[in-house]
Amino acid sequence: MFLRAVRRLQRGARRLFALEQFSDEPAARMTGRTELSLALVKERRPRGVLLNVGSSTGWLEHALATDDTLRVVAVDHDEASVAAARRHAPTSDIRHASVLALPFPNDSFDAATMFEVIEHVPNGSELRALREILRVLKPGAWFLLSAPHDHPVANLLDPAWYLGHRHYSHAALVATVLAAGFTVDDTYRRGGLADALSMSALYAFKAIFDAEFPLHRSAERSRRAEYFPANAAHGWTQVFVVARKPAA
Repeated sequence: MFLRAVRRLQRGARRLFALEQFSDEPAARMTGRTELSLALVKERRPRGVLLNVGSSTGWLEHALATDDTLRVVAVDHDEASVAAARRHAPTSDIRHASVLALPFPNDSFDAATMFEVIEHVPNGSELRALREILRVLKPGAWFLLSAPHDHPVANLLDPAWYLGHRHYSHAALVATVLAAGFTVDDTYRRGGLADALSMSALYAFKAIFDAEFPLHRSAERSRRAEYFPANAAHGWTQVFVVARKPAA
């Protein structure tokens, strides 16, 4: 009853302020950040079976669904995310599971991704999570990782940071990946003020109104420009790591 009342209030507020309802559809959630993540995957011309740790609502699985040379298997610890991902990517194998105990044999996957997930595993279990991913990858397989960057402005503008949403320095994230047993091929830092402000607005309007924030399409264009220019290597909101399991 309480949730129904909240939803009624949110619907009324959206009508009053002419707000667009929040959507978890893959097209609605493609941003500069997710576009770069997808571009990094496609750049590697993936073949075989890819493990995506943290399906969220299935944007990556949906984007790769038409690739006949690739099968995507995804895991997420959140049942609602698994349900949404299965709805958006019905041909993908999406399971309710933890990265700390992946339900797969050793050397099962040709590649793996973990975008915006490591900060959500229990604090102090990052190394264990990465070692579990290493375990299920085949020798020589590549691994893409992204996480919020530990930057003073990025921290201050992230509402979730005040509630324990972890950010990582470039050096600390790379050190953890190396300690897990991976080799590191490359790293990127991307995103800036438009990225940080857009995320703050998204959190606020989704939580209060279940709505997209005003002018979000215009903001996304500015946000994308922080991820894709030729000189974007010096951004400060996100860290991307391109790693590999050593060959046998």
